[in-house]
Amino acid sequence: MEILFKVQRDPLSFFEQNSALYPDYFSWTAGPQRVWALTRPDLTQKILTGHPTHFEKGRALQRSRVLLGNGLLTAEGEEHLQHRRALQPAFRKDRIPRYAEVMMEETSSLLHLWQGSDGVEVDLHQEMMDLALAIVARTLLGQSLTPALRNDIGVALERALGGFRISILPFFDLLRKLPLKVVRDFESSRDQLHNIVRKLVQQADPQSPDSILSLLPDATHQQKLDHALTLLLAGHETTANAMTFAVYLLGRHPSALAQVEN
Repeated sequence: MEILFKVQRDPLSFFEQNSALYPDYFSWTAGPQRVWALTRPDLTQKILTGHPTHFEKGRALQRSRVLLGNGLLTAEGEEHLQHRRALQPAFRKDRIPRYAEVMMEETSSLLHLWQGSDGVEVDLHQEMMDLALAIVARTLLGQSLTPALRNDIGVALERALGGFRISILPFFDLLRKLPLKVVRDFESSRDQLHNIVRKLVQQADPQSPDSILSLLPDATHQQKLDHALTLLLAGHETTANAMTFAVYLLGRHPSALAQVEN
């Protein structure tokens, strides 16, 4: 239990320290199960691409279905293969230039707003979250979001992800049966997020050239919702975090910034 609390409290330090101590892999007990962490990239590659049928997705991904449904990230076996084949055309080389155009258009709009507010302090991470969400909404759904709707999605997603940690705990099934505020808050934010994304999926133009969902004409509404939730998560927070730190590091290293500008 002590190790479990360490992982929850400071996961980065936990994995950094143990990766240094154990160069191949290490393990710990989480409730009734044993958890293994691989620290060699070649071992990870063998599991993910070399022998994927020999392994099942772990507790965290299985439990994430409560938030993301049964999309590409959470599906197993033949169902995962079907999802992968259905979505693969969205990532063909000939579609990337259009995605790049959307990224440039949304980034230019943000820069234009910044230029009109010279000297005003901005929350860089929040700005990058909004930018990433605007881009993924256009590329995924073919829709431009209003600032109010972007805020609603961002807040719901942040709250749902914040409470998501409890859903991967070994005793979450027991917690769900108890009248705990943390569980009620998580389920409320999840339902709010699902309702917003469900409406966006319903409103999405099936003929839009920008829409990834337009490539799934035979998918059910639930399948489209699951894919939308998965890709929304994949293209939102992690992308925004990477962009935030990229801008931060460029600000700290003028020589690198000069190379980018040139």
